[in-house]
Amino acid sequence: MASSASGLHIFQDTGAPPGSSDYTTVVVIHGIVWHSAIFSKMVPLARSKNIRLVLVNRQDYPGGAPYNSADRALLPAQAGSSRQTVPLPSENAWVFMQHRASTLNQLLVELVLARGVTPAEPARNKGGIVLAGWSLGVAWITALLTHGGSFQQNGVDLGQYLRRVILYEGSSTVYGYPPSPDPNPQLSVQEQDPLLWLSEYFAHGDTAATLERHTPRGAPTPTLARMTPAEVRATVCAAQTSPGGSDALLLHWGVRTGLFAALRRRALFPPARAAPPWPALEVRVVWGDESVWEVLDATHALRAELADAAAKRAQTRPVTLARVRGANHFAHWDYPEQTLRVFLAAPNEVEA
Repeated sequence: MASSASGLHIFQDTGAPPGSSDYTTVVVIHGIVWHSAIFSKMVPLARSKNIRLVLVNRQDYPGGAPYNSADRALLPAQAGSSRQTVPLPSENAWVFMQHRASTLNQLLVELVLARGVTPAEPARNKGGIVLAGWSLGVAWITALLTHGGSFQQNGVDLGQYLRRVILYEGSSTVYGYPPSPDPNPQLSVQEQDPLLWLSEYFAHGDTAATLERHTPRGAPTPTLARMTPAEVRATVCAAQTSPGGSDALLLHWGVRTGLFAALRRRALFPPARAAPPWPALEVRVVWGDESVWEVLDATHALRAELADAAAKRAQTRPVTLARVRGANHFAHWDYPEQTLRVFLAAPNEVEA
């Protein structure tokens, strides 16, 4: 485990596979509540997959630096729970995520400078960095895609190393999409036990109108219900979601200010007049097709937005959609080999 000058923390690093000169460095950013120990099931697979796996804890999570007073001041105290969009307060929320992008950029530069990263070979689908953000971590990736060209690189051209970024299990909230209407509103498992609900399995239809929002399958049983108490203790850090916690404030203001939507649009649909950083970089959207409905809802919305942009010949990044069949929000725990396969496969080898 190692600390970074960025304030992020390398929770676990498997190192380079022995004897390999074309391994891929897979860097994973966790989401809310669960820190990077939740990806531990992937660690034993690193050598056989020819990858160096780097699991990163964000600031305010174990090993990461606490946010300084200036960054904390960018997230106003939470008041109310309205989803109504309001103007960005002095652009504070935007600046907060620009700072998060800067720290992630710095970490990647540090990895390259330490000579632990091979150059990207997109044509061979080998080498370089595959950077994944899970759940709320998706916002760290869209922020990097938005702001990545504006940071000090210390002589490193990240474009020679970044091969793919992965938006893994992002919800409609984190992408900034309004949720599609619920045709059958009722008390849901989410309202009874939100954390357990996130790890349930759901049988969905093929459209946003036929998503299962309330009743889980029952088998497989929820991931969290199958974890031991020791595994739960080792992976959970819930303080940041309590009232006043940094992630709780970010979620609240990311929705209310339209921040998440702005990051999605700028990252994936950059203005024609502006050249985005790393324009050829593949963006892979990965989801489990038995995950919570918000994830499937976001996938439907993004697919429609991409189709609309194509019809209008609008500029977009190269985006690949990739499902993990039969998986829920915790695919990396229940199906680590299958999840890594989807992360690493060539664009023409994934199931959309």
